[in-house]
Amino acid sequence: SNEEGRRTFDYQVSQDLLDPETGYLKFLPAIRFFYRIRRGVAAITVNRRLRGESAPRANRDVAVDVQRARLANDFQAYREFTAITAPTPMTLVRKVLFFILSGLLFAWAFGLIFSPVFGVLLLVVVAIHELGHLLAMRIFGYRDLSVFFIPLFGALAKGRKPRASLYEKTVISLAGPVPGLLVGVWLIEHYGTSNRAMFMAGALFLIINYLNLLPFMPLDGGQILNNALFARRHRLQAVFTLISVLALLAVAVSLREPIAFAIAIALLWVARSQFVRAKLLGGRDLRPLQGMGEDDALRYALHQFDDLRSRAGPFRFQMVRSVLQEYGQAPPTVTAQIGVLLVYGLALVSPFLMSDTVLVLVARIF
Repeated sequence: SNEEGRRTFDYQVSQDLLDPETGYLKFLPAIRFFYRIRRGVAAITVNRRLRGESAPRANRDVAVDVQRARLANDFQAYREFTAITAPTPMTLVRKVLFFILSGLLFAWAFGLIFSPVFGVLLLVVVAIHELGHLLAMRIFGYRDLSVFFIPLFGALAKGRKPRASLYEKTVISLAGPVPGLLVGVWLIEHYGTSNRAMFMAGALFLIINYLNLLPFMPLDGGQILNNALFARRHRLQAVFTLISVLALLAVAVSLREPIAFAIAIALLWVARSQFVRAKLLGGRDLRPLQGMGEDDALRYALHQFDDLRSRAGPFRFQMVRSVLQEYGQAPPTVTAQIGVLLVYGLALVSPFLMSDTVLVLVARIF
């Protein structure tokens, strides 16, 4: 009747399931409400098992049909989730404006702490570094490319490619620091100490880019090691991030550097999340995802993470999306891993092989 329908509508509005103006269902509140119902059904099932009750065969058949229908609903809900959470691409004009404005703020912040000349020079060094990453991403077909600066922290080049290979990831990681190292070596060798300004610029190019090659997360060197050695080794990946945090904390304390300390605290949260993820992925057979089609892989992943229905919000769908990206391609071979490590080692020693002046500079610093 109309009265019953009105009561149902009022109840759904009171539970924040419906928009009272349009009458449309709200996606995320509806998922949370569904999870609450699922917890109640699970509790009833457990109580029946504890009492030794078993469902009749007809009920078991119904349960199978319900499970199939639930999986179909999950499949559709995941598609809607990915559509809702997909990033909105920025226009080229907005990307350029954001790049310029964030760069000016970056230079201004460091200029206040040190000097305006240092702020501008650091901006140039970091911009060349990040544009190297961006160019490599563009060559390898990444989409939604952008670069922006984070005042007092650094800069970030972003792009998306669902199944980038280890070779592509390694080249992209090296495309930032290697050009900067070459520029630094050339400035030092060409000008030497005859031009103090150019010598200091070369030294800054070397220091910033070589620090990024060090084997700690989230630096470029740490990314290279993480991709080469810890693919699908989730606990080792979390331990590696934790070691990076401890190293960064040691540097922050010894130098009394608040920026490094803030980055270390943020990385500590990342390490915690990686340990939680490693625990959740333990015991799940996700290897068959590699040879499956897109739809079959999604159904398999949804079934594998069926026990996460009780988690609040879209946590289960986020886990499904991450494993589909991670296990959607073959893991790196031993040959590829050795090749990446050799190239990385060569990049680490290259400044010292190219210039004796760099060795003298390092000796003076230490």
